[in-house]
Amino acid sequence: MNAFPLRQQHVDISALVPLGASNDLDQSGIAIGLNDKYQFSSGSILAVVAQYMRFDSNAHGQGPEDMLVTPQGYGGNYFNQWSRRGKEFQAVPSFQFPKVHWHGEHEIRVGADIDYRSFFGTTLSHPIQILRPDNSLAQQITFGAAPSISPSDSSVAEFLQDHWVLDSHWSVDLGARISTETTGWPFAIAPRAGVPTPREKAARPSFAPAPEFSTEFCHSLRQISPPIRIAPSPHLTPQACRSARPSPTRTLSSQI
Repeated sequence: MNAFPLRQQHVDISALVPLGASNDLDQSGIAIGLNDKYQFSSGSILAVVAQYMRFDSNAHGQGPEDMLVTPQGYGGNYFNQWSRRGKEFQAVPSFQFPKVHWHGEHEIRVGADIDYRSFFGTTLSHPIQILRPDNSLAQQITFGAAPSISPSDSSVAEFLQDHWVLDSHWSVDLGARISTETTGWPFAIAPRAGVPTPREKAARPSFAPAPEFSTEFCHSLRQISPPIRIAPSPHLTPQACRSARPSPTRTLSSQI
């Protein structure tokens, strides 16, 4: 289990940005993983790998006042506040049957990859006032209400693999996988085959759907033929999800 809290106050304070116009950032997250393997007396092996991750982040100004932009710098309070929450659960069970001897030796393995992801985000912006040197209003920027966004996606993939050892020099890898997801391809099948050379036998390929979290998680939640490497997902960070933040309508009004 890993936890990663982070809090930064006045992250953008400078000579032109006083404390009142600065921005605070809060982040928190947790990742819980399980990896278990059990070997039966018959020689078959049951393996389960699972992980749950949640990431929360938000940023806000020091108060609800309008933000001021003047020739001397900024004033008032920072105009925008936002909040995001991303969650992902992934489980990869697999079962390897006892070795079968038929025209050589067969290692047959079946398994699945189950993945669910969701995201929720909100944003709220206060007006921005642009002032002249005499503090009169030159222009005002207002923002319309931005709806919250809450996309989600689930995918399931199953695979069958046979590592067929013909003799001490040659082997064949045969397999297939079927996958489906709620956002993306509703059904996909991928037959696969390979004949590893002696140099490749030490790292022969696996037809398991190798879990790698999609880089499109925050924007469109598309994931096509995911490979499976369970690791902390960078796609739940606010930097990766920045494009998913809802954008409010902006209105400009000028004073002459």
